[in-house]
Amino acid sequence: MNAQKFAEILLNWWKDNKRDLPWKKDRDPYKIWLSEIILQQTRVSQGTPYFHKFLLEYPDIDSLATASTNQVMKTWQGLGYYSRARNLHHTAREIVSTYNSVFPDSYEKIIRLKGIGSYTAAAIVSFAYELPYAVVDGNVIRLISRIKGIMEPVDRVPIKKKIDQFVDDAIKFALPSEFNQAIMDFGATVCVPGNPSCQNCPFYTYCVAGQNETAREIPVKSKKNERKTRYFHYFEISDIQGKTIIQQRIEKDIWKTLYQFPVIETNSDLCPDILDIKTMFTEATGKEPSPHFDPEKIVVLKQILTHRNIVGTFYRIKSIELPKEINNQYCLVDRQKVSNFAFPKIMISYFAEFCKIH
Repeated sequence: MNAQKFAEILLNWWKDNKRDLPWKKDRDPYKIWLSEIILQQTRVSQGTPYFHKFLLEYPDIDSLATASTNQVMKTWQGLGYYSRARNLHHTAREIVSTYNSVFPDSYEKIIRLKGIGSYTAAAIVSFAYELPYAVVDGNVIRLISRIKGIMEPVDRVPIKKKIDQFVDDAIKFALPSEFNQAIMDFGATVCVPGNPSCQNCPFYTYCVAGQNETAREIPVKSKKNERKTRYFHYFEISDIQGKTIIQQRIEKDIWKTLYQFPVIETNSDLCPDILDIKTMFTEATGKEPSPHFDPEKIVVLKQILTHRNIVGTFYRIKSIELPKEINNQYCLVDRQKVSNFAFPKIMISYFAEFCKIH
């Protein structure tokens, strides 16, 4: 099947099967950009409420740019992949300062913005400006590799270029915004990963994988590296006045700029050495632990990320008197105001079930 025939079949299918998505109501590049960043690594059903939430709090590029980092991270809280939120905020400020708050209208300028790759840039310029740049994400790669019967790893550069070229040729035979939305909708609803609807697929007679019943084996990917497991030991340190200690993650690592309890990372799930815990306590509070210092283990929680597993063990150190001023690496906050800060999911789960302060 050639590129023109592919575009014709795709658009005919889409006329009767298009999804009603809130960010496709107009051509505002700000809304399109916002939706595309939110939907990176996120399902439409999960991302839609966040899209509305962001528009309510930051209706335009200026309001997003002038918000504080903590405000943006708090609005994003729960979506994961927090570098997206940091990049979103950075880019909003760049557009305000460099482009006088006007979203750039060329692919070359847009792709240079932080957090925007080829897929997102193509989506913005096609939906906002009708420029002929095809979106190519996992859904599109899966669809084309099945139709072509590609049994080589699709993450190899020559294979990826072959798929890109086919889609770039096909978009020339359609309105760019309609072609890109159609191929996104098709990959998300028909040519899905686990159980594709081959019998209801308009490409079935042209699809090598469909005809050979190999759709579930395609796309082929190179062997993935095994997920690394990291062990975090969190310490809830609270005083009798209802204050607790949190700290912001500032290092170049997962969850940068999010908050957490004071933490010790180890190589296993075994409790850290008591001397290390006492050192952490003294560093955070500025005072020596009492002779009866005895952290209480509360629960072990887990969070699965893309490239690693997180095992979080939570301990409680309570009913102590904390000084009014502590190490400036940490924050002493009222327990009832902890919800003003943005935390990773594993912390939110702890608050909900064991801490009752969030």
